Amino acid sequence: MNQELTALLICPKCGGSLRRESENFSCSVCWASYPIVGGVPMMVPDGAGDKSSLTAERFGYEWTKFAENYDIYKDQFLDWIFPVTPDFFKEKIILDAGCGKGKHSVIAESFGARAVAAVDYGMGSIASARHYIKEHAGHPEKIQLIRGDIRRLPFKPKSFDYIYSVGVLHHLPSPKEGFLKLVSLVKPGGSMSVWVYGYEGTGLVRHTVEPVRKYVTSKMPEGLLLIISWFITLPVYIVTKFVYRPISTVAPTLYKKLPMAAYVKMWFNFPFKEIWNTPYDQLITPITHYISRSDIDDWLKTAGITKYKVTQRMGFSWRIFLTK
Repeated sequence: MNQELTALLICPKCGGSLRRESENFSCSVCWASYPIVGGVPMMVPDGAGDKSSLTAERFGYEWTKFAENYDIYKDQFLDWIFPVTPDFFKEKIILDAGCGKGKHSVIAESFGARAVAAVDYGMGSIASARHYIKEHAGHPEKIQLIRGDIRRLPFKPKSFDYIYSVGVLHHLPSPKEGFLKLVSLVKPGGSMSVWVYGYEGTGLVRHTVEPVRKYVTSKMPEGLLLIISWFITLPVYIVTKFVYRPISTVAPTLYKKLPMAAYVKMWFNFPFKEIWNTPYDQLITPITHYISRSDIDDWLKTAGITKYKVTQRMGFSWRIFLTK
């Protein structure tokens, strides 16, 4: 295990200091015990479970089915955390809050991060990330997988130089609570990036897709939803590859006028399976919030953050970059 990162751990239940035993961490205050499984500290208090844990488990299933690696992930990641650049990562201690299959942790390591704490709640995500990091990280010893809940993260306050959370907070019962917890873990002078679904620009999705997700697909067996999302993806893939992509080449001005042109463009170089992941990802989760700009302003004000940059991505989501 990465000693620099495990030294930052505290009891998520009471905040007490931990002592390392052979196969677990034990709290010196409340005596809670957290097992270490395959080099992964399982830092979740006993009995911690609610709708957000169901969300994590369903996403965990997703990452076991979509475990591939693509070069375009780096460009996509940098777009989500704009205006951060690769050089920004060098020698920083970083938290990947909601690591999924671990692809962003691997990218952060490749950009020169000193150490990356990759945290997720879902056991499926942890299992998938272990394999992904082993296969794709240049220095896997710099990445420490930890099972934890974003709302009760097991780290000392002000532990990280940089924190990023991509597509995670909007799936928590209280996105604001998760945001404030993450801010508390940023060192003075450190930074944080967050990407969330926006309320603005998503009216069609909120009024059509959302009711289906909420009342139907989020309750389906994962395997059945996987099949349904395949059939949804097929026409999308055909239109992307054989209509949108050719038009973007021969008539770029016309292309800009097509519905969702900017969004579809990011799929041009993706294979079918990666596009397939998109509707599946949208429909599987039990919880989805759409965050307004006024919500973000409230988060920043409550956290006491005055140095920040908020940008809209493709007209329907928000990127937050802040310095503490």
